[in-house]
Amino acid sequence: MVAYERSEIIASGKAAKRLGGLLTDIKSGRLKKAVISRNSVLEAVVLPVEEYERLEESADILEHLSIARIIAQRKKEKADISLEEMLKEEGINLNEL
Repeated sequence: MVAYERSEIIASGKAAKRLGGLLTDIKSGRLKKAVISRNSVLEAVVLPVEEYERLEESADILEHLSIARIIAQRKKEKADISLEEMLKEEGINLNEL
């Protein structure tokens, strides 16, 4: 679970009123992130663009690694069904292709 510092949590009304200053604080590094709350419920996080892009790139890499593992695993597995059996199961006639 992610922990937030008290100074990072800002009520939505206050964030709306001081959005410009909040962005300045984030861009300058005075704040690493701002967590917006509404009715005492955490709703959103404002990050520097560079940090958001880094997170997105990391997520893409993890997705590609996951897909690569699945492909490697499937390459090791022997197919237990012939093409003809698979087409028959799907109701496809090979001659109609």
